[in-house]
Amino acid sequence: VRTYDELASQAQLVLVEGAGGLMVPLAEDSTFADLAARLDLAVVLVVGSKLGCINHALLTLETARARGLKIAGYIVNELGPAGDDPALNSNRRTIARFTGAADLGRFPFIEAAERDDLGLLAETARKHLDLDKTGISPKGPKST
Repeated sequence: VRTYDELASQAQLVLVEGAGGLMVPLAEDSTFADLAARLDLAVVLVVGSKLGCINHALLTLETARARGLKIAGYIVNELGPAGDDPALNSNRRTIARFTGAADLGRFPFIEAAERDDLGLLAETARKHLDLDKTGISPKGPKST
């Protein structure tokens, strides 16, 4: 919390990654969900598009709501080349059908050799994600 406060005093926007998921423990008695609540952060859920991701997304969003967290939306992250996998698009549509959370888009698969190219990653995000739907901006609500 101290580090977050220090960073927030020096930056217009601080993103906090909940590495591993909302309910991952940070200490003996607290999780990333507890941290998000304590810092009043809005949650952006990143859903790895694979078998079980619909369940994962719906349970995570339900847990966030039950804990009173703000939900900025979700992004579907493609974990492999699209090919002919119909699940990539149907997963997004199904999650949208069962939740009121904003569909912020999909992040397409990027080959391992290109993942260190920050320019490519930023351009891919600009092209495929609609982050304006989150309501998060340098002067807007905080996010995680």
